[in-house]
Amino acid sequence: MRKGQIFVISAPSGAGKTSLVKHTLAHVEDLKVSISYTTRQPRLSEIRDKSYHYISKELFEEKIHQGDFAEYAEVYGEWYGTDWQQLANIRSQGFDVILEIDCQGARIVKDKIPEAHLVFILPPSMEELKRRLNKRNEDSEAVIEGRLAKASNEIQQCISFDYIVFNDEFANASEDLASIIRSHRLKMDALDEEQRIKLEKMIHL
Repeated sequence: MRKGQIFVISAPSGAGKTSLVKHTLAHVEDLKVSISYTTRQPRLSEIRDKSYHYISKELFEEKIHQGDFAEYAEVYGEWYGTDWQQLANIRSQGFDVILEIDCQGARIVKDKIPEAHLVFILPPSMEELKRRLNKRNEDSEAVIEGRLAKASNEIQQCISFDYIVFNDEFANASEDLASIIRSHRLKMDALDEEQRIKLEKMIHL
């Protein structure tokens, strides 16, 4: 069984990352998402232990001290982290895994796991990004302005990523993301056992 690959998906808040990941999970086989831990409260649209694992700050700190996280970061006063064991379990089962994390976490993962593939989702424009954040009706104006300021900084960092997906049209963006994942499965070192056997037979005809 092949070892699953890691695809780190980052984007400014409101760029459409979550929708793209959900669509990709539904249309690309052998793919799972690593569910992050967070200390913040669930939003109305989120489902506990499906959107995030929601835990207290005390328990989060305990997991840090135990070395449970592949990466963790503080964002807007709350903590987010990726669990090493969950990540390893998904990969050992032959599934490719998606990590939905911010730019800071993406860089940490790339340092620790150099073979990870970093994908940045770009919104159509800053104006559209602000419209989407306002439409969610989940944050105050001050929080939205903070997210926009952070988005500007994150976009400047996207040049260090391996891939850029422009989310101007959802259908095109979702196909681009799926293509990135599928293309890496065709690399020689990513072939599964059945493909390797088939290749070996053809080579030694």
